[in-house]
Amino acid sequence: MDIPNNVDYHSLAGRVVIITGGGQGIGRTYAHHFAAQGAVLVIAEINAEQGASVAAEIEADGGKALFVETDVGDLDSAEAMAQAALDGFGRIDAWSTMRPCSPISPTRLFARYRWRNGCAPSMSM
Repeated sequence: MDIPNNVDYHSLAGRVVIITGGGQGIGRTYAHHFAAQGAVLVIAEINAEQGASVAAEIEADGGKALFVETDVGDLDSAEAMAQAALDGFGRIDAWSTMRPCSPISPTRLFARYRWRNGCAPSMSM
């Protein structure tokens, strides 16, 4: 998808936002609210039917959304979701986590990503 790089950071318009647990409850509400403000959404949800439904609702309303089946309790699943967001939209601007006490945080994923794609390759001479 074509997402412009000249984003106004005083607005959600054009910002790529991951919402874990975005297929139900308050996560679904956040997804629709962010979409109404023009955000581009990544719906990360363990329940495939609910997650796909929210993404389809957003797209039907003219928004942009990507559903990724994700178990945020599993680091590999969460990392694959973040990579899908990067592959689909080129960046991640914001992350909203609906699961309390999740062992996965954006900071932990970013550190792992940087290690694999930055530090580790340069240290394996």
